[in-house]
Amino acid sequence: MDLQAFTQDLLAAMRKLHGADLAAASQTRLWQDFATKVLGRADTPAAQARLYQELSDWLAYRGEIQASIAAGSKWGHGRQDAVQVILNTVAVLSDGPEKNGLPPATAPVSIPSVWLAPNSQRVQWNGSAFKAKDIGLSGPISTGAMIRNISEVIGVFADVKLPSFAELARARYVDVTSSVRLENLIRLERALAELPPPHWPDAFGPIDRTSAAYERGEAIYDAACASCHARIDPANPFAEILDASDKPLGPNPENGAPFVRVVNAFATPGDKGPVIDTDPMNACNALTHSTWTGKLSSFTNVFEALSSYSQNGVTGVSVKRFPPGTETLRLIEDISIRILWDKRGEINNVQASDVANATTGFFNWFTGSDVPLDAGDWALQKGIARGAAPPVVTPTPGTHGLKTLADVRAVCTQQLQRMRRSNLDLPPPGYKAGPLAGIFASAPYLHNGSVPTLDALLLPPDLRPLSFVQGDVLFDPVKVGLGAPIPGAPSSIFHLLDDKGAPIMGNWNGGHAYPAQPLSDADRAALISYLRGL
Repeated sequence: MDLQAFTQDLLAAMRKLHGADLAAASQTRLWQDFATKVLGRADTPAAQARLYQELSDWLAYRGEIQASIAAGSKWGHGRQDAVQVILNTVAVLSDGPEKNGLPPATAPVSIPSVWLAPNSQRVQWNGSAFKAKDIGLSGPISTGAMIRNISEVIGVFADVKLPSFAELARARYVDVTSSVRLENLIRLERALAELPPPHWPDAFGPIDRTSAAYERGEAIYDAACASCHARIDPANPFAEILDASDKPLGPNPENGAPFVRVVNAFATPGDKGPVIDTDPMNACNALTHSTWTGKLSSFTNVFEALSSYSQNGVTGVSVKRFPPGTETLRLIEDISIRILWDKRGEINNVQASDVANATTGFFNWFTGSDVPLDAGDWALQKGIARGAAPPVVTPTPGTHGLKTLADVRAVCTQQLQRMRRSNLDLPPPGYKAGPLAGIFASAPYLHNGSVPTLDALLLPPDLRPLSFVQGDVLFDPVKVGLGAPIPGAPSSIFHLLDDKGAPIMGNWNGGHAYPAQPLSDADRAALISYLRGL
């Protein structure tokens, strides 16, 4: 699917429906059909006026986000810049001035496979989402997964409402109301947890696991791949995939259990570990996206407070607010966890039990008592009343609009060093490397979908194709991945370079040159024969 074109067409259709004003729209068959279907028996002139105002508000809200999508890279079929859309949505929710110039969505990625995701301690290409279970929700519900799923729903049309500045001035705990259906998200997550990786179809040619080529491929995998890409035991396809990001490279960083690790996108001063050295846009855009904050400056950082509460109790709670220019990833965490708490009743519908006592106790205390503020709280320092509109502070520019890889690396490193002044443990930008079970079915490859086949991925980077057709194409069982286009089928062309021969930011296909020495044709074919069987 070409999601970028779909959202652009959707917005254009709604603008056509909206017209110049209600008087003009109400004279069209298009509007009348729409209003009748939406309002049903409640279709009255007054109801139509309210519906028209809701559509006007949505167009203004979504139009800002869509402008950032249109200003970014061409996604094409099978790619999307979901993280940027989510972060820009939070910027618009803040009701701040930067929503008139949101960072462009310049880092589309290949839509990832969903098998193994519910079992993995880290998800998202940049490893930014955790499968945390550290705040006491009962039953098989990962709070980290719910926060991640709520964030994703916010990026795809969920209705989220924050109080006005006047209401915020009177609020001790800020409620976030939304159209998020947490019960459905839990059921979807559980369903995916039972989805095994696909097996290579015999129709593509049977796999001979006793052949010399297969055994040679396994040996190459052990030597060159296994330290980052753990194996999944076929007898236990739903084993928990542990986080080994802070462990040294080795065959058993988690004592033989399957693992996932985040590999540095590029070399940064003082950081150790492997470097994938591929396109840094996705990781750096997420790291450097900051928001004016606006309404969110009245929020107390619940995520940090809850984490410290779970470790130290009430007396050790760290309570801070969000100053202007806060990293947007922190804001989406906070909005999501407030929505999670607001929707806690839906959890009961799934597992017939309430939130664990520890978590209930925290929120009862948090929402019903005077929350102390750190002496260094920015609002107190500036003499700003709670709920008042904060001063306009332009966020530090991120990497989103930069035109060269060198500039992206430089600005990303500079921002990383600045952010580490307050968070010493902040990891460098990187990308997730996990088990490759079912890898044959997830082309194109690399996080940004810039390489069409496994055969091309195992070539030296300068020999990889500069363009290829993506979308509804034939499968290539020999090279393993995207094959010839199907005449007349929906497709688009991925381009590494623009019309002037310059790299398109977000589309670079370099890096992942593993093993360090180029493989011979025979060894590359042997490794592919092994990868087919994972």
